Amino acid sequence: MSNTKNTSDKFSSIKSELESSKVRLTQIKTELNKFKSKSDVENKNEFLYLRDAELASYVDETGGIKFAEIDKPRIDYDPNPATCDADGKHKCLGLLLECSSTNRLIYSTNLSNLSWVNFHQISTVAEENILSPELKTSGNQVISIIDLPEDDFHLIRQRIFNGSKVDRTVSIFVKRVENAGTKDFAIWGLNGLQIAVFSRKDWSFISGKATHTNVEFYPHGWVRLSATYNYSNDDIYFGTSARKKSRYLGENKKQFYLYGPQLEDLSQATSYIPTNEKPRGRGGDIVGINNLFYNGYSTKLIHGHIDLTEQQIIALKSNSNQEKLWLVKSLADLSKQINRLTNIVADKSTSKELTSEISNRQESLETNLHKLGYNVERIVVLDVGAMGGINPIWNRAIEVGINAEFYMVEPDRQSFEDLYRSYPTLKCIPHALGNSNSEATIYLTSSRACSSLRKPNFALLNYYLVKSRFKVIKEEKINCYRYDYLVKHQNAPVPEFVKIDVQGFEYEVLEGFGEILNQVLAVELESHFYPIYQGQKLAVEVIQYLAKYGLVLRKIEPHGPFNGELVEANLFFTKRKNMISATAARKIDLWEFLFNIPQG
Repeated sequence: MSNTKNTSDKFSSIKSELESSKVRLTQIKTELNKFKSKSDVENKNEFLYLRDAELASYVDETGGIKFAEIDKPRIDYDPNPATCDADGKHKCLGLLLECSSTNRLIYSTNLSNLSWVNFHQISTVAEENILSPELKTSGNQVISIIDLPEDDFHLIRQRIFNGSKVDRTVSIFVKRVENAGTKDFAIWGLNGLQIAVFSRKDWSFISGKATHTNVEFYPHGWVRLSATYNYSNDDIYFGTSARKKSRYLGENKKQFYLYGPQLEDLSQATSYIPTNEKPRGRGGDIVGINNLFYNGYSTKLIHGHIDLTEQQIIALKSNSNQEKLWLVKSLADLSKQINRLTNIVADKSTSKELTSEISNRQESLETNLHKLGYNVERIVVLDVGAMGGINPIWNRAIEVGINAEFYMVEPDRQSFEDLYRSYPTLKCIPHALGNSNSEATIYLTSSRACSSLRKPNFALLNYYLVKSRFKVIKEEKINCYRYDYLVKHQNAPVPEFVKIDVQGFEYEVLEGFGEILNQVLAVELESHFYPIYQGQKLAVEVIQYLAKYGLVLRKIEPHGPFNGELVEANLFFTKRKNMISATAARKIDLWEFLFNIPQG
């Protein structure tokens, strides 16, 4: 049954992609027909240049950081004053090409924001009169750090969830405070991960787990330090170090100025991406010049330049032929894609019955979703205990236009890494949730899906054939957090829809939401009518607790291989629609439709 469903979902996705491609092809042909001739489009002196990122940065002829508007070419210069010519002009590097990337650190433009925590013995000062690498003074973009006179670490920290072990590059602009402190500069991760220590004297790499480091020199004493590492440790720290030792007796002096921190899931640093309250992405460059074509969304080249003549730079900046070139390229790419998809759909191995079933199911779902007016505002979905990934119901809903943003919470390391590989665009939180911020023990069982923060209750489980799945094979210590703490201090979202599957620990997870439950519209959770885990709260207690926040029981969906007994079930709760806004009520309409809940 599951194989048939997977085939159905996959084929449905292919058909949807094919139809979307055909629509886009028609649009492109219409646009292309506006031009009189293709011959001038194919002229080798013409350029294609596109970028969908606002405020992508580059270095201009003064050596300072500047920001380009959407689709404006970035003619990049070497910021190092040592490479200037006799007239003091910076060397032109050419047209900057970069892949898409995201700065995952928030408030890179305001290092005095509360998201940057003075960790241990350090203090910071906003430096409004210090020229930044942008060659201007403004706000809290530049701070200085002072190591306080205690024998301790001296670091500022921002909380960040990293998840799986992949290449990451952290970078920051640093400037020595002259005639002040004497210490070196350090970058750390959580749990004692020393990523890199750079020498104050010459910025050389001293120690750390970084696989690669780099130094770029800028005017007025600034350098951009970057370090690539391959660890799953959370959080990023910047501060001071006494050579290899970051724990030392502080000098109580200003040590460094800081500007523009950045964390990217790439193997090298790219141009600076300024952020405020949220991480921010920069789209990839798409460039065609003569016979060269570069696509920053699919290339392995992370950062590079195309050497151009002065005349070519002038022609590129004029931007006169880009639209025609982009249409021609898109036309060719889409034609190939449509041929490939058409061949798949026409494959005789796909039965007519399956094709008909998928078509009918797709039409029914799309019709009903349109009736519900799904395209209102975005929906934030929090999946607590996300082993196994997104419910397939949501996959199809997203395909037809549901504007849903998913956050996946999963403390089991192997399951979390599986999630990250399967859903790289989702936001994953690798921590356990509970009713306190504390260390907890997770009991890993022979069936990973039965692992819990509570011990299995074999006094009851011994009655059932599935008892072997609950055998504890390992115990691990993990950090447990209240969800309202993550919202307040670590930028976790306030969700509208919540799904919880935490094997007997759901009551404690709900307690950790605190008053946030007042803003939740619907909850789906797995609960039990008999205690298969020691000390767990049962379904009736969960129902009573959610009722305090206006969430009422709407549906019980029994499941679980417990000899036919009603031991385990999924419970569905929503707010009463006559007690909430019309927009919120429409979102509950959608929830009811997706999960086949009788409409209230």
